[in-house]
Amino acid sequence: MKTGMFWGVALSFLLLTACNDKEIETEKAKLELARTKQDLDQMFLSSRKLTELGDKEAKTELPRITDAIRTREAMLTAIADHDHEAVLVAADKLLALSPQNKDATRALRESGQIFWLLSRAQSELAAVSEQYAVPPEVNRESLTGSGPDAERLRINALKRALRDLGQKTAPNDDVMAAQDLAAMRELEPSYQGDQITDDVVATFWKKVRRQEIQDARIAWDERRFVAIRNAREMVSKARSLDPQFKGSLQLEELLEKAQAEMIVDAAVEIYLAGSYAFLAAAQANETILNGLNQAARMRSGSIQEMWNLMSPLASAMKRTLKYDYLKRLEATSKNLASYKGGPALALAEEAQKFAVMSARNAERLLEPTGSLVDFRKASLDSMDEFKLFDVRFKAALPRKTDADEFTAAAKAVVNYGLYSRGETPAIIRKNEKVISL
Repeated sequence: MKTGMFWGVALSFLLLTACNDKEIETEKAKLELARTKQDLDQMFLSSRKLTELGDKEAKTELPRITDAIRTREAMLTAIADHDHEAVLVAADKLLALSPQNKDATRALRESGQIFWLLSRAQSELAAVSEQYAVPPEVNRESLTGSGPDAERLRINALKRALRDLGQKTAPNDDVMAAQDLAAMRELEPSYQGDQITDDVVATFWKKVRRQEIQDARIAWDERRFVAIRNAREMVSKARSLDPQFKGSLQLEELLEKAQAEMIVDAAVEIYLAGSYAFLAAAQANETILNGLNQAARMRSGSIQEMWNLMSPLASAMKRTLKYDYLKRLEATSKNLASYKGGPALALAEEAQKFAVMSARNAERLLEPTGSLVDFRKASLDSMDEFKLFDVRFKAALPRKTDADEFTAAAKAVVNYGLYSRGETPAIIRKNEKVISL
């Protein structure tokens, strides 16, 4: 009887062991499938079951899986709270615990892209947040020399200046040809002689320098508009990923303020350029009208003959308007036209109207049409229209309390603290390939 009991117990033990091994094998298969799918919940259940069945490997792995599940819950909570820094930290940790986890990879990519876009927006503004600096002057040709060398140096320097001012010159650089003299007199009617002195050359280099400075300023202003536009596009993309993220909302607000300040600067620029252009044209118009009136009173010659005498003055003033004022007006208006909406839209639209009006009327003052009576009337009409627009536009211009409020507003964008956790930038850099668009 004792022998029978022994064999019964032994048989039960063998059956229990076989069942245990079978159960372990089944759970390991479930665990392996869960690992493949990165199903943390099933991984936890299988590991816990295997631990209960005495599997040492599962016992070692269970704490890591438990930590991964807690980290995943923290990540999901952060997503719900729109706390994208916490999302990045949790997702990065979860990937360290579960490298193929798709949820963590997706969360890391989406939250990381928000910061990547906002950082790009700040970088755009960083490039234009400093005050405008006049470009350094390049070394001009030396005019020192004696004898034939001095004359050759002056001729070559003047030809280069004329080319820099957009004029064609004769092929031979050592000889001042008739077309060179014509180009020089067209740009500077006060020089009617044939002698090329150091003062003449210096005057033309000053014209080149003035044009350089104006072109550089126009390019700088355009760069600011492009930078703001690019930055706002970046922030808009970040908001599309999460419309409720506080960082995107605050940066958008700062950018809107910076852009509004830039619109004010552009409007002031248009007011000054338009006013100076019109006043300069008005002074030339007064001289032209006085001459034409004198010719009409004295009958010493036809009005057409007097206009022929006045024509060089009008032509010179047109060139001055074009290079000193109208070029700035056109470029600034083009920048303002790219501003499609915001708190300064009404000012931008008013500035563009003023630019068109001032340029049109300045040119009209220098273009006699019809009879002398017609020209007088057209001139008075131009002046009346300018006065009307001048009053309206001045009323629309805000009073600036700081000469460079745009720079301060741009620096506020650049200095805005995107991160409150020290480890966030390192996480973004480490996962740049996953994050970057």
